[in-house]
Parts: sequence; C-alpha cells; structure tokens
Amino acid sequence: MRTLLIRLQAAGEIDPAVSLEYCCTAIFSAVVGGLIGLCVTAECGIQSGLPENLKMLLHRTLQVQQ
Repeated sequence: MRTLLIRLQAAGEIDPAVSLEYCCTAIFSAVVGGLIGLCVTAECGIQSGLPENLKMLLHRTLQVQQ
C-alpha cells in the first residue's frame, strides 16, 4: 500500500503534502462507508450513484488542492 501511495503521489494523483497515514485513513473510511451504503441501498432496493460518489470523495480527499 505504501509503495502504491508513493507512486500515486509521484504521478500527481495524491497531494504530496498529505501524509501516507492520512491517505490510508481516507481510503479505509471511504471503503467502510461505501460498503455500509451499498448494504443499505441493496436491502431497500434503491438504485444509487454510490460508486461514483465514492470515487469523487476519494478524489477530493487525496487530490492536490488548487
């Protein structure tokens, strides 16, 4: 995971000022929240844009702020 995060930082996908610990916490939080959301929507039979919302959340929390 560390190697992947370092590569993503080098490629400009993750803000280099953001610590690797923060990146791991952000990814873990998004995954857990996404799984909970998918379970709830699946039980209720609701069609949702959750995958796109999670993608946007990760992008906003890890991307270089302009």
